[in-house]
This record gives sequence, structure tokens and C-alpha cells, in this order.
Amino acid sequence: MRIAFHQSSAILAASTVTGEVGIFEYGLEGNRQRALLQHHQLSTRALQYSCDGGTLFMGSKDCSISAYDLSRACVSGTMSNAHEAAVSCLRVIDENLLASGDDDGMVKIWDLRQAKCVQELSEHDDYISDIQLAKDGKTLLCSGGDGYLRWRSALCPAPVDVFCSTRPHARPCPAESLSSLLPGYAEPTMHLYRQALGVM
Repeated sequence: MRIAFHQSSAILAASTVTGEVGIFEYGLEGNRQRALLQHHQLSTRALQYSCDGGTLFMGSKDCSISAYDLSRACVSGTMSNAHEAAVSCLRVIDENLLASGDDDGMVKIWDLRQAKCVQELSEHDDYISDIQLAKDGKTLLCSGGDGYLRWRSALCPAPVDVFCSTRPHARPCPAESLSSLLPGYAEPTMHLYRQALGVM
């Protein structure tokens, strides 16, 4: 259901609709399965490596978020009932912060040192389809099933919308980047946005 390539090693993780996550080493000389994780009860829908690549974070339809330590080859932590709805996506902000989105349109920001939610953003009316991080390391772009895109400060104590698309997308797709965003449409139309919030 999801695939995530390690940022510096020939390792990939792949998840299934039944919850399993396989971790593989790949190369010209052959492939090897390093681990098969089966701790999630429902589909694992999001995979993200930590900034240093030492941890794989997983988000599941069972509403939990878990972490797998690649060097120790074990599940290092699980936040059960992290969301009230199924977790739909994850985004690592830095070594201490993780953002997660769910099927109800809620985005949560977690302090990994305490395994505690430190902020909730709930402007979307449908599932969160993707979360991207700007180069400044502080600004999040969230796309939702309601067709809206929103830029938010990841650490703003009183969140304020700084951008909202004036025309909801008929069928939103994952955002590929913040500096030049190409949201997809069910109809044959494509809009191009700059981070300066103007439509080109």
C-alpha cells in the first residue's frame, strides 16, 4: 500500500492493506528481507524515516503510530489511539517533531521526546491526503479530500490560515513540493502555485 526508500542506504519499506510492513535491502547482487512487522491490526497507510534514517515511523488505519528502530531491529514505541480516525499520512518535521494526518481532516504535531501531541489543526472537512514541509523547516502544506490546500506554521501557538485555494480540487493528489506545487484535478486542468501564495 505504501513504499518508502531510505534516504542514505539501499533499504526500502513496503506496507500492505492487512497491516504488515516488510523492510528490505536491495542491490545488484540480490535482495534480502531484513524484517517483517506485524504489530498493526489494520492497513499501514503511512511510512516515514526519521531525519537520521535510524527510525521508521508507521501510521495505521487502527489509529496508531509506531516506530521501528533499524539498528536494534525492534519496535521502539507505539502511540495507540493517536487519532480518533484512521491515520492517513505522516511527515517528519525534525528530529523531535512529527506531523500526522487522519481521515477526519485532523493534523496533529507530536513531540517525539514525550510521545505527546503538542498541537492540533482541524480546518479540513475530509481526509488529509498529504503533508509536506517547506525548506524553512517550519511551514507545513496540508492537502485534503475536501479539495483544499493550506499552508500552516508547524509551531504557531494560534494557527492562522495563510493560504487557502479559492477553487477546491475535484480530486486532490499528493503534493510533490511547496515551492512549485501541482495539484491534480479530475478534469483536464492544472494550476501552478508559488510559495509566495500567488497563482501563476
